[in-house]
Parts: sequence; C-alpha cells; structure tokens
Amino acid sequence: MRSTLKITAISLGLLLVGCGSTSKNLSKVDGEFIYPSMPILEESVFVWNDEDSEALNIVKMAQPAGIGNSLRDYQDGTQASIGQIGGLSGLFDAGLGLMSSGLFTVAQGESLRGGVNSAVEFKPAIVEVVDQSLVYVQGKPSYKKVRDYVANKVMKSIEVDHPDIEWGGIYSIYNGSEKFDFRLVINNESVCKKVRQVSTGDINAEPFMKRNFSEIYVDGEDVIRNYCSVGFDLTLPYKTVEDKIVIVAEMVNSPYFVEYIVRNYEGYVVIPDYFAFNSKNTMRADFAFVAKKGEKLLFQNPR
Repeated sequence: MRSTLKITAISLGLLLVGCGSTSKNLSKVDGEFIYPSMPILEESVFVWNDEDSEALNIVKMAQPAGIGNSLRDYQDGTQASIGQIGGLSGLFDAGLGLMSSGLFTVAQGESLRGGVNSAVEFKPAIVEVVDQSLVYVQGKPSYKKVRDYVANKVMKSIEVDHPDIEWGGIYSIYNGSEKFDFRLVINNESVCKKVRQVSTGDINAEPFMKRNFSEIYVDGEDVIRNYCSVGFDLTLPYKTVEDKIVIVAEMVNSPYFVEYIVRNYEGYVVIPDYFAFNSKNTMRADFAFVAKKGEKLLFQNPR
C-alpha cells in the first residue's frame, strides 16, 4: 500500500530558493566546462547486514555523508527518531544511535545539546546503489554523470504531480571541497510561486529569484534569469561488496517538493522526523523512515 508523507510545518522563514555562494571557476577546454571526478569517501566496502532492517542498511550506506548517524532499529519502527534535542527529550535515543555509529565523542567534545544536534541532523536524502558503468568515465566516478543520473530521476518524480513544470536546466555549484551541489532550475511562474510561498511562509512572496547565472554556477551562462530551483548536495560514501557505487543526494532547499519526491521517486529516500532548511524553516514528520517508491520502510528490528 502506498503511504503518504505527513509533514507539519512548525515555522517557515525566509529561504532564498536557488541562491548559492559564488562558485570557484574550474578549467574549461574550448569554452566548455570540465567537470571534476568525485571521490569515494570510504576505502572500506559496504556489506549488507541481514540482522538490520532494510531501512537501517540504507542509512548505514549513507552515514559517511552525514545521513542518519543516530538512527537504529526499534521493536516498534514508528518510534524511530533522529533524537534532535530541544530540551533533554531525545538525548537517550540519540546517544544510543551515536554510540552505535562511533560518533558519541562528537557530542562529548562540544556542548551536549549542540553537539548531539549537529551530529544527528540531516535533510531528506536520496540514496542510490548503481553499477559503475552508469557513472564512471575513464575509471573514475564522473561528477557530471552522477549529477545527471540523480537529477533526471528527481525531475521524473516531480513531474508525476507537476506535469506542466518547465525545467530550465541542470547547473552546478562547486567550491573545491569534496561536496558537490547541483540545482534543477524551474522557469514557470505558477510552480515557483508555490515553491516560494512554502519556503518563505508568505502568500505574497515573489515567485522568482533574479540572478546572473555565471555568478552562481560554474557552468552558468552570463545571463540574468528569473527562476526558482530545487537543489541537492552529492556525495559518494561507499562502494559495495558487489563493486557498485553508493550515491547520496541530500536536499538543500525547496521544502515544497519533499512530499512529491517521497511519493514518486524510483528509489530510496531517507526522511528524518525533524529537518530544517534554515534556522527559521523547520518541518516534522511523525517518525523517521525510508521511502521506497512511495512506501515507508520502518526502522524496525527484523529479529
């Protein structure tokens, strides 16, 4: 049975949809941008553990990207929580999860509440396991192939509920670190109006950003455009024992699209019970889970 995501907006503040920091210019050949290869963060390979739930296995694949560090299996999967702390509630569960991930020292080394929260918080994240042939060029993971693989699946998932959406291209932000970002640009005013209303909490919000693309994206044209966007951070945390590649794409903006990606994405999407796109934009679900083609996989002990 298909499950729908129930998310409650606690507060919605200003979110500049599609805005990014000025990117580092990388090399070009004959005017064409040369995309970098991507590192795989872990030298060890990921091995599936049948004693963990499917949801927990997926999260463990993604943990080097900062996804689901505190999550674990429960007897009742609807109790799963990232353990984000407002007061002291959630500290025990969060601590158990961090200890199982080997990250409890992070919380001990900072202020307790801030340390736990920084270690456990993440945004909705896609997790893919793909054959190397789909994303490799000359023996290395290609950023452009990884980006385009995920981006095209995201667009298809959004188009199910927004068949008239007008895409304006796939663009990249790269700052020289091991984090790579991409944005799916949207041109039509009707969709962008909804995106901005949810992002800002203002029914009168202007639908478009107006920016020179060359100042934002490494592969952007020197042209000023009106647009909004939905974006993701990309990470390659592991190879698997079968020599496949794990891809993690964590959302960075546009909470409006979360429910449509969860409902329609052809693959895994990890949803925390609490997530924030900025300090004033906070959302909650009833419990943490992993969506698989629209159905909820619970963090429930299979034993």
